[in-house]
Amino acid sequence: MTFSTDASRSAFDATFVKPMRAMLNPVSADSSKVLSTNIAALWVETRSELEVLEGADRHQPSEGRTLEEDLQDAVVEVAHQLWAEFQPKYPGGGKVYNMISTGVKTEYDKKLRVKQAGAAADRAAAAAFAHPPGLPKPAPQVQPLTPGAQDGALATGTLVQTLLARANGSPLAEGVPSDGENPQPGNAVGAEVQRAAAVPPALQRAALRLANPGPPDLRVERLGSELALHMLQEKWTFTDWAEAQGLNGAALREAKTHARSLELGCLEFGVGFLTSRPAEVQLRRMLSLALASATGNFRLGTQLEELPGEGMLAALSDKIVKDLSERLKLELKLEQMAKEGKVR
Repeated sequence: MTFSTDASRSAFDATFVKPMRAMLNPVSADSSKVLSTNIAALWVETRSELEVLEGADRHQPSEGRTLEEDLQDAVVEVAHQLWAEFQPKYPGGGKVYNMISTGVKTEYDKKLRVKQAGAAADRAAAAAFAHPPGLPKPAPQVQPLTPGAQDGALATGTLVQTLLARANGSPLAEGVPSDGENPQPGNAVGAEVQRAAAVPPALQRAALRLANPGPPDLRVERLGSELALHMLQEKWTFTDWAEAQGLNGAALREAKTHARSLELGCLEFGVGFLTSRPAEVQLRRMLSLALASATGNFRLGTQLEELPGEGMLAALSDKIVKDLSERLKLELKLEQMAKEGKVR
């Protein structure tokens, strides 16, 4: 199945194909249930990534078809290709059967219904909170994003920022009249209706380089959704997970700080935050701390992090390291065979 735009093809490759390859070669799951759950999570995440594409980047299904149908065809096609390529086996040696059209599809449907129900509940709660009874609806404020802003950035005056401003009691946005032009009901003694504050011009200028050209993209393949899923399957919250890893001292405090940030990110931006690039960096660091604590090897833990390692191979990509490793193994094997007189 071919996607109609380069952006949609890239999103599918980055969000589904590459993580699937890593998931099947080698297989880390120890049961079909766990593997189905992980693949279904990738499928749901990929759908979300394709849905947020806009304009010329958005995939255009052929007449009579939908994005969901095209995505399912692509997922099934890729699964068949990868199973034929890897012939995956569980860590114990058992054969992994291709369940993409049965068990995985069933799990995907469940996860998609849960996500859609959660999104509908969030919209309903936001709509109810946006206009409390007895207060006038604020005038709509549509402001463009700052040029060069990163994907997903929120403009001043959006619904999310308005809700947060009311909850946190931040100042009114610049340019929003609060006097005779927009009188408030009552005798002006009660609490003032809060609106999101504009970003100070000085901060806009100071952060210009962060928005355009922006920092380098992720240096690793995305595993954030898989890591978050495993953590939340073990414990109710990220903080609980961090506290259960046997960490202490500075490592425990750092892990709980990352956990706190992830939980607040979910609250403010929705569960989709866990699939974002900032969450990827934090989740990898949390797992690195836990692995270092469990093994006593901090160098091993850093191999999971998004930041480059400190070893001599840190400047090389994972693919180059893997290719070099395979070549070195082959050369050593040939040398051993030559010593034994098996080759000349």
